[in-house]
Amino acid sequence: MNDLTDQQLLRAYAESDSEESFTFLVDRHVDLVYSAALRQVCDTHSAKDVTQAVFVALAQNAASLARHPVLSGWLHSTTRNLAAKTVRTNVRRQAREQEAAAMNELFAAEPAASWDDIAPHLDAALGELSQPDRDALLLRYFDKKSAREMAQILCISDEAAQKRVNRAMDRLREIFSKRRPALGASGLVALLSVNAVQSAPVGLAVTISATALASVGATSGVFTFLKLMTKLKSGMVGAVVLLGVIGAFLLTRESNGPNKSLASDVNKNAEDADSTIRSSTFRRGNSSRTQEAAPAEKIVADKVIQYGRKRRELVNAIARRLNTSVPSEINAFFDALEAGNWEETKSRWEFLATHTHQYERSKHDRPDLEPYWQAVLDAFLPAQEAHEWPAQKLLDYGNAILDSLRPDMVYVGGTDNGRSVPTLLNGTGGDAHIMLTQNALADGTYLDHLRELYGERFNTLSQEDSKRVFEEYSVDAQKRLQHDLDFPDEPKQVRPGENLKLIDGRLQASGATAVAAINEKLLQLLMQKNPNLSFAMQESSPLKGLYADAVPLGLLLELGAQDAQTTFTAERAGQSVDYWRTIAQNLLADPDAAGSTYTLKAYSHDVNSTANLLTAHNYFTEAEETYRLSSQLWPDNPDPVCGLAAILARTGRTDEARQMLDNFAVKYPDQRSAIETFRQSIPWTVSTAKPSP
Repeated sequence: MNDLTDQQLLRAYAESDSEESFTFLVDRHVDLVYSAALRQVCDTHSAKDVTQAVFVALAQNAASLARHPVLSGWLHSTTRNLAAKTVRTNVRRQAREQEAAAMNELFAAEPAASWDDIAPHLDAALGELSQPDRDALLLRYFDKKSAREMAQILCISDEAAQKRVNRAMDRLREIFSKRRPALGASGLVALLSVNAVQSAPVGLAVTISATALASVGATSGVFTFLKLMTKLKSGMVGAVVLLGVIGAFLLTRESNGPNKSLASDVNKNAEDADSTIRSSTFRRGNSSRTQEAAPAEKIVADKVIQYGRKRRELVNAIARRLNTSVPSEINAFFDALEAGNWEETKSRWEFLATHTHQYERSKHDRPDLEPYWQAVLDAFLPAQEAHEWPAQKLLDYGNAILDSLRPDMVYVGGTDNGRSVPTLLNGTGGDAHIMLTQNALADGTYLDHLRELYGERFNTLSQEDSKRVFEEYSVDAQKRLQHDLDFPDEPKQVRPGENLKLIDGRLQASGATAVAAINEKLLQLLMQKNPNLSFAMQESSPLKGLYADAVPLGLLLELGAQDAQTTFTAERAGQSVDYWRTIAQNLLADPDAAGSTYTLKAYSHDVNSTANLLTAHNYFTEAEETYRLSSQLWPDNPDPVCGLAAILARTGRTDEARQMLDNFAVKYPDQRSAIETFRQSIPWTVSTAKPSP
């Protein structure tokens, strides 16, 4: 039984009342729970009571927790909540006074910290971490998992697992450093390694198992009691066992100690636990099958189906709100998606795309499909990416994006893969982040879709907002176009890739540059409407108007960063280059990644965005290397070549820039048009700009 995962044991208990499985779970985790309780209540009797209440909650919520990926994380959070209640209600006033005394010691400027200094505050500090960071530390130092075992549980590489532990430890150290600067990372590691888990008192696991099982049996009524009776053998042995279990439960119910107040909160704590699961930032999905070292292909396939079901639920909710039925064509699409039939899914989607409004080829002749179209598109795009990418590389890419985000950050995707891959993982792992795409902000149906998804969590744009942004852009663009018409010998104000025409006095705009300019204004307005939220972006086209207050954030760009001008230092720029250098080396050394055009194009695009940002902040040396990394990943990508040529021209290396553009156009003739467009836009005069410090 030791080979079974926590999830397998929970399912065995939830589905077949396997008391042996539950007892084994208690044995496996009782030390962790008891240690966490003891650190907070500072009293062995109260720690036992808290531990017992935690496992009662576990038994009551076994079915839902069987889908929770890191059980130790849930156990720790529940322990912390119940222990805090014990302290708050003065059940152990002396323990609270000891904690206050320990807090004073922790704030004192002593040369080094001991376990006694940090123990009373460790669990609160862990509670300040994000769920992924907290889970990483619990798995490593409390469950004593190796990096390889962690990687299997979290469905990431060994290296990524170790990096996550290191990152989490750094953040935990930062929390303690606010109180005690002398506490170093190495000292904290040593203290946790030795003291994090202490052995629970002998016999506590047996008592807890009996009490928890009895509590669940009593709350589920006569039916459960009869089930228990039928499982017991006839005769004195069965009677003794049954009386023992009932007796343990009655003793618990009639206790005048802390358990009485704790027992009344078990149901509420269970609700809190379910809420924790729903809001978890865990990123690998909550399908139990992903925890059994399933192949990446199966994990991704399961996630696509699970995500499709969630979007189907949204479709059904829209139909109920509109008091109508879901069109049969919409249902047929979701049927194909949930069946895992890619070809039929694609065919059904193409039919819907033809009859809605999304594309130039679309007929826009089925208004009954429109309310559901964005949910369909939101389900289809992840399925398409799953069809195109190597499964493990898709998981790695999505997790790398999500790991770049801080808790509660709004994610703004750009490209199809940048929009869909992290949204798939986020949507099958708790919907921790608000996820949107910059390219659809001008679409009223997409804005309705965001309101359906996020409701009160997020202030989206209105139709009036979109109209105002279009009008502002049109006035500015028409003014620039008129300038170029009136003064043909002066430098052009219409930007490359911005197709502007005046027809009967009205402006018509098209082209990638025009779309990017409108998206940029819309995104800026969206950020203004959500001042309390922080945003991170994976670009589609460069949104250079947002660069002034942006900083690198892993694969992404953090937008509207406070004090970006002072925090975006040369050291931070160098760290970003190091980050991308490591990624590029790992990708090119990985046969699966190196053989996947989709994978290499995605990373090349994202590193190019970072290079654009470095350039905008005049870190030319770092930008040059980053552009070259982008070209290494996808050699026929014209964007890094153009970006690097611009730097060379600005820093006086115009001959080198021209030669590089010529060589690229010869080697990749399909990209000649892009190169020529860029060549016409660049000022070939030598700039006085200096290389980065």
